[in-house]
Amino acid sequence: MKIFFAALVSLAALSLAAPMAHSQTLKVTGAGDLSGLDPHSRNEAFSNRFLRQINEPLLRRDAALKLIPGLAVSWDNPSALVWRLKLRPSVQFANGEAFNANDVVFSIKRSQHENSAIRHYAEGLGKVQAIDPLTVEFQTSKPNPVFLEQLALVPIMSGSWTTGRGCLAPASFKQKQETPCTTSSNGTGAMKIAEWKVGLQTRYERNPRWWGDWKLAKSNVHAILYRPAASSASRLAGLLGGDVDLIFDASPTEVVQLERQSSFQVLRAVENRTVYFGFNQKNTALAPQPLQSSLVRTALAHAIDHDGLLKKIYRGYSEPTFSMVMTSANGHLPEHETHPKYDEQRARALLIEAGYKDGFALRLGCPSDRYPSDIALCTAVAAMWTKLGIKVSLISQPKTAYFGNLENLDKHFDVFLMSWGGSTTDAAFTLGPLAHTQGTLGEGSDNYGRISNPIIDQLLGRAKYEMRSNVRDKLLAEALSEHNKQVHNLAINRQMLIWVAKKSVQNTMRADGLLDFAQLNITP
Repeated sequence: MKIFFAALVSLAALSLAAPMAHSQTLKVTGAGDLSGLDPHSRNEAFSNRFLRQINEPLLRRDAALKLIPGLAVSWDNPSALVWRLKLRPSVQFANGEAFNANDVVFSIKRSQHENSAIRHYAEGLGKVQAIDPLTVEFQTSKPNPVFLEQLALVPIMSGSWTTGRGCLAPASFKQKQETPCTTSSNGTGAMKIAEWKVGLQTRYERNPRWWGDWKLAKSNVHAILYRPAASSASRLAGLLGGDVDLIFDASPTEVVQLERQSSFQVLRAVENRTVYFGFNQKNTALAPQPLQSSLVRTALAHAIDHDGLLKKIYRGYSEPTFSMVMTSANGHLPEHETHPKYDEQRARALLIEAGYKDGFALRLGCPSDRYPSDIALCTAVAAMWTKLGIKVSLISQPKTAYFGNLENLDKHFDVFLMSWGGSTTDAAFTLGPLAHTQGTLGEGSDNYGRISNPIIDQLLGRAKYEMRSNVRDKLLAEALSEHNKQVHNLAINRQMLIWVAKKSVQNTMRADGLLDFAQLNITP
């Protein structure tokens, strides 16, 4: 069998060697690739889609995103500052080591390290100790209304396996560090990574030591072979040629063609993910930059024709929004959805008011292989901003380079395309990383634009320990409103998941974009 990657090599060069029975191996392709295998070192959606099923958290989520038992089978909150969890017995890591409370203690502390990409979440879990081999207790400094939500975002690693490889601390993604744990893995999940060749393929195989019951699972898939292909044409050719079972990141322009063919199905869902443009708002008082001005950011927002984007770029396959969170998120208000009206005249007037009558130059960063129609979106928006007299330089890069360059934003971009989402719908899990002033405990961990708004910081600070849900929701609503008022980030749409598969593939689409290993099935 062969898989088509025209941009890389010929068809013949990619023949699959000695595959398992077709009904048991799912062959998948998509635009991106894993950014590393250390689950504490990365917090990137594509990698999380797979890695958090390899290194499982204590709590996981069902298809409706409801929290359910994972490596922990039960939990209680005996006092305001104490959480106690009972762990699942008879669990083993893929290498045969027994899972116990010491692995939880190790993983929580490791995820709180300054190099951790999930430190912002892990810090809220407080101090952890093993009570016995199957019981852990957490002591927080203050009441934490989102303790369980945070717990579900921390993957568990084997303490002995990790330290034995010299990976006591996570590799710093910001510093582009690599360790043995960024290229190998050992988890408790349903699948294990049998092979990872960067940029070429990842092979997932059933973990024979998984604590779950494959007889009760809905999957007959024994292996998943994932091969990235940056070109949409290459992904489509692999599917049409019969060498691929499922493709991620289908282009909206291709969907109509595929829907007409009886052997394929188009799988779609609105993802719990907002695609947005971020702005460099770093405080450089000695040399003020245009994007530090909310007038300029508002002007750029008024210059975008969202109806045009929906029709011409997404062909109807997106959900326009000005909100950084889902409608179901606590704190969300209906008015958060409405974009500034498309009005070029108003946009020009705001630029004049801000002191930029003749426009200015900006570098627009865009990944080439992360979001559906990402380059098409950036190209269209660049053209809209150019109409205002702004000199836009569009810089597109593969996501492996692009997301690393966001860490040094001043050097690379002025405006950048990004998204935020995942399994949690709590608004603090969006505003905290993206809009809080960067701090020493992981606050503003993904605030690449260096947003610093005392009003947002103060509201998030009050919400952090507020256990009364009605009061907390009001605080988060005010923070979301302030964010939109200042156009700190310019939300474009909620991403539409568009996957295309052979009719034989059975998969439940989830709003967190998870390809659930234990639920996949291939019919004869």
